Amino acid sequence: MKASGVSSFDDRAARAADVLAAAWPQFVSYAELTQRGIDRPAQTVYELELAGYPIEHSARGVRLREVGVPTAARPPRRRALNRRPRP
Repeated sequence: MKASGVSSFDDRAARAADVLAAAWPQFVSYAELTQRGIDRPAQTVYELELAGYPIEHSARGVRLREVGVPTAARPPRRRALNRRPRP
């Protein structure tokens, strides 16, 4: 049973994802997420990332990342140096 005043992660995640999607391409600060009723915004954003949402972090806040944009966590793939090219 859920305690009164405590929202479940699914509710928080859905609201946070909606706020980030509506604000795109602008960044949303954690303070703004709190003002919009999202409890524990940093934890919620972190858990959205774990769930597979592409999120970009900046000093200005967070936003959904455009699909296909490389991130520091996923460097571009490099060809192995010890492999010979295929004919």
